[in-house]
Amino acid sequence: SAGTLDSITKYVKWDSGVPAYMKAAIYDVTSGNLLENGETDQESFSSPWDDWLTMSFPSKPTVEAATGYWLCWKLSHKSLSYRSAGDIGQSGYISGHSYLDPFPAEFPDPFNLINVEYSIFATYEEVPPPAVKTLVQATLISAIPLIAIPTLAEILRLTGV
Repeated sequence: SAGTLDSITKYVKWDSGVPAYMKAAIYDVTSGNLLENGETDQESFSSPWDDWLTMSFPSKPTVEAATGYWLCWKLSHKSLSYRSAGDIGQSGYISGHSYLDPFPAEFPDPFNLINVEYSIFATYEEVPPPAVKTLVQATLISAIPLIAIPTLAEILRLTGV
């Protein structure tokens, strides 16, 4: 269902002897466009690293139900890489796109498919449906004057008991 993204998390295995940086982005498969606010903050990690790395969105992008997305990431020493969501099941990289380049506004084509499995996912909050407001209207049926009903003590006092 529709929602807003909190973060993209990727499993990273890194043993180059130097620290590295990573950031991620999300693209709409149909239009090929980078989602509005679809780029995460940069996260750094040390070497060796063999763990999950979570990259948060500074402003939460919105995702729609029944829509395919590309989850992309850039590692400071590698090309732009991606993993598709849904039934597409493709992984690959974009040649000639360095870490210092901004994420392109449109998903690059051509791209190179590779036979490598990645573990990457997005965390989101489901957007609840709008609340239904019910209007209740009161109508005055008749104007009956109110009378005071005496208490038991008043009745006993009036009757002399």
